[in-house]
Amino acid sequence: FNLVSNFTGDGTQTIFVLPLSPVNENSTQIYINGVYQNKNTYSLANASITFSEAPPTTSKIEVMYN
Repeated sequence: FNLVSNFTGDGTQTIFVLPLSPVNENSTQIYINGVYQNKNTYSLANASITFSEAPPTTSKIEVMYN
């Protein structure tokens, strides 16, 4: 994983847009407050990540991808 993007959850936002598109969902690792997120908790479309539930307010979201 050579690219990292960071976001902060606000409790309502479910879509986060990366500056570059990952190769595919398998080339992503997402952590919320340091906890790994299983692939079935989000979907990937181009550079947009959509979570099934909005990450909590002030949560730190780290996306590692290729």
